[in-house]
Amino acid sequence: MRSGRMPIGRRERAKQDKHERIMTAARGLFAEQGVSGVTTQQIADRTDVAIGTLYRYESTNAELLIMVQNEKFAAAIDDGLAAADAAVGQGVPEGVVELIRPVVACVREQIENGRIYLHELVFGDPAEPYRFEEPLHRFQNMIIDRMVGIDRVPAGDDTMTPMFVPPQTTASAH
Repeated sequence: MRSGRMPIGRRERAKQDKHERIMTAARGLFAEQGVSGVTTQQIADRTDVAIGTLYRYESTNAELLIMVQNEKFAAAIDDGLAAADAAVGQGVPEGVVELIRPVVACVREQIENGRIYLHELVFGDPAEPYRFEEPLHRFQNMIIDRMVGIDRVPAGDDTMTPMFVPPQTTASAH
């Protein structure tokens, strides 16, 4: 019985293989030298493709960095969500910290790459084909969801109050 899916052709497999080789080369070079220390020619050489072929797949180092970091960023978000879920009951700040910790660690693995990646996500061209908006929005919404818990602090729970009282309220309370 057929599954209804056409088997992938040789040409498409070759394109996928080339794309994966480019990603592997870029990932390695960016980790070794940082994105600003790598040229597209170095990536093409390590991949064993012509520079024109490389440009057919990815046009800039920033685009390559986005593609490489997207996988790491998504995994860090998932790790943060799992850690935040495990911290339920420890308080809102702890849940937010646990959510953010793996993402910060991911960005700090290679500071320059993390800085450029985040800059591209926030300020980059919205038409960029590999721009990773969905996980970024998911991450922002997870933080907001955790922060909304501040409003749900039970009355009389003084352990949370000092952290979230606006300065003008604190001043008027004295």
